[in-house]
Amino acid sequence: MASRILAVIVLTSVITLGGVEAVAQKSASGHASNDEVVNTLLMPMTEQLKLTSEQQSQIETIARAEYVRSEALIFKLNHVTAELDREQLKETFDEDKVRTLAAQAGQIMAEIIVVKLRVKTKVMALLTPGQKAIVEQQLRLNKERSDATPIY
Repeated sequence: MASRILAVIVLTSVITLGGVEAVAQKSASGHASNDEVVNTLLMPMTEQLKLTSEQQSQIETIARAEYVRSEALIFKLNHVTAELDREQLKETFDEDKVRTLAAQAGQIMAEIIVVKLRVKTKVMALLTPGQKAIVEQQLRLNKERSDATPIY
């Protein structure tokens, strides 16, 4: 359960590049509402960190606001990724086009990272020193367990 703390904080931003794309696609197709996503993501964090009702409400507000903002970024990234997918199926390589698309994807990912870190900072500011210690401990444990370095 403790390993889910960081994941939930990350997911609270609803901006991670992998799983969140699926959440955004489900939401866009009408399968998951914004409220369902926020509630699903907050439940484990609420249990582990023992968030107060006020903290939960504030985090929900942050998550909802950033979810709305991030949908456009995720849509753009999906579009650029689809274009890159089409490029790899061609018989000739258009390096200029691929470089342009790669630069667009990089810029979108940079924006996603900025939003994601903004959300994390806002959430951390709401936590008590004890709750922050739990999150910091989990960050250290996750780093020790993983060879991969996250792109924030």
